[in-house]
Amino acid sequence: PGSIGYPGAYPESVAVAAVDASGKVANFSSRGDNVLIGAPGVNVRSCFPADRFATMSGTSMATPYVAGVAALYVQWCRDRKLAPSAEDFKAKVKGGALDIAPPGRDPASGWGLVRPGKMFDLEPAPPPHPVPPDSIEIILPGLVINGRPVRRIVIEFEPAPKK
Repeated sequence: PGSIGYPGAYPESVAVAAVDASGKVANFSSRGDNVLIGAPGVNVRSCFPADRFATMSGTSMATPYVAGVAALYVQWCRDRKLAPSAEDFKAKVKGGALDIAPPGRDPASGWGLVRPGKMFDLEPAPPPHPVPPDSIEIILPGLVINGRPVRRIVIEFEPAPKK
């Protein structure tokens, strides 16, 4: 306990625990009252010097995951003309977290495992439209292009050659 250093120990920071694929906090993960949330941090495929990739573990693997969630939060706020705030982000992280053992907030996993899909009040996907047999319909709830929500994307194929 208490292994969070600075800048993670500052109250305005988000300290992240490393969680493995089974939902357990890694034995090497930082711990302390500053831990807000856990994220994937064990056996993560990542960039490596010399145009290579490597499988690595650490809170250094979990933290970028939560940084990406923070970027999604900022975009979510902008799409709704809201001012993003650190406190609201932390509340959304808490509200969307999957509680992992031990129950409740704890110094190992904070509020639990971060779940970006549970953090935002996204509108449900509209019911599917009839699609011709030579096309594919893609529904992506929450997708916004040029400030406008995308309802659906349809890809139409040329007719199949006759045999």
